[in-house]
Amino acid sequence: MSDYSDEYRDKIQEIVSKSEDDFDKKILTIASGALAISFSFISFLVSINNCKWLLIIGWFLLIICIFTNLFSHLSSKRNAQKTIEDLDNGKPEDEDNVRCNIIKRNKRINLINLLSVIFLLVGVLLIIIFAAINL
Repeated sequence: MSDYSDEYRDKIQEIVSKSEDDFDKKILTIASGALAISFSFISFLVSINNCKWLLIIGWFLLIICIFTNLFSHLSSKRNAQKTIEDLDNGKPEDEDNVRCNIIKRNKRINLINLLSVIFLLVGVLLIIIFAAINL
């Protein structure tokens, strides 16, 4: 690869890394905020008459979202450390194997992140439905 290609690739990787950091922060902020707002909203504005299970499941999903997101962060860190070890211990001919391992690890992290988003969306939706029923 040329110096330009290497430089361009490094810039793109930097953008991807920043985007992933922002994604994790936003998911945590939204899930935590939704949980806090729903606690306040429920305790002050809504009389709990119907469908308590919607509220409980919604809260549970938001909590699972937060833990899933934290697990994703820790897994990403562990995967980066494994990749560094692979690169440090590998031979030039092992490069394809290292790339394959990186792809596998990234697929797992992407799945965990997708689950985190699903837990967030379903949790918020259930709380909104609960609030609408009980207003």
